[in-house]
Amino acid sequence: MAITGRQATTVTSILYLLGLTVVAAYAMHTIRQDSLPIPLALAAFTLALPPIAGLSLESTTALSSRDSTKGRSFRTNTSFLVAMTVLCVYETAIATLAGTHIAPVGGLRCGLEEQWAGLFHARKAKRIRRIQDAFQCCGLLGVKDRAFPFPDKEHGNDACVQVYGWQKSCLESWRAEERTVATLLLLVPLLVFLWKVDQIQMSEQITVLTTHKIIIISAPSERPLWLSRLLRLPQTNRDAEHGSQRRALEYQPVGEPYSDNPVTEEAEEEVLEENRAVRGNSQLASRVQPSALLGEAHEWSGQTAHE
Repeated sequence: MAITGRQATTVTSILYLLGLTVVAAYAMHTIRQDSLPIPLALAAFTLALPPIAGLSLESTTALSSRDSTKGRSFRTNTSFLVAMTVLCVYETAIATLAGTHIAPVGGLRCGLEEQWAGLFHARKAKRIRRIQDAFQCCGLLGVKDRAFPFPDKEHGNDACVQVYGWQKSCLESWRAEERTVATLLLLVPLLVFLWKVDQIQMSEQITVLTTHKIIIISAPSERPLWLSRLLRLPQTNRDAEHGSQRRALEYQPVGEPYSDNPVTEEAEEEVLEENRAVRGNSQLASRVQPSALLGEAHEWSGQTAHE
């Protein structure tokens, strides 16, 4: 059976988070092994971060995919934002605490001295010897500074040098180991954060491709476009209802003059009828003769006057 892209992504994420978990487990083991002044609680929270991040993101993504088809996006978005906010605070806290064991370098000496002093006063010979064996050193600040074997009636301060022959103190090597482990603890939340961002982007792309469709809707414009103002377009239904004429350029046949006011056939017939009527009236007026009755009336009025 062919492996889908979603399955490949899931397998890759599991292996990625598993690798980060192994890194955090190694850091936690080194802290215990070399008695580093790094809280085990910090290592434990770092160890738990990758699986928590994976389960949280997977559950919220599955919930979002399921609820997107039911129209309950508000609840899904709220739970997703809450989960991502908690994870960001979680990652920030781990990264900040881990950074305090990386820099400044001079400030790390106090923690190392307190840790060594506690081991020495508690007579933790096994743990101090493990540190000296790991880095092949004697004492903390010097080869005679609270080194194992502890001074007693049979051993002096230089017993470590005499027994093992190591000629360097453990401060520099122990501090370098602390910084290395703290760097691993810092990388785990940073890499988890980058993975989380990448997974969110991929999830959004898949959601868009699978649950959304791009629909292009074409609707008539209320106002004609600038091109329709220059070229006369076919008359629309709105124009037919209102009987409006568009003032526009027309393509006139060769030899005919340009007209900015296009005249329809009906209007042209009306103009011709009016011209015929005017010509008929003018011809009728030219044929009118003085009436004979008007002349007789003048003659009668003259005779009356003579009488």
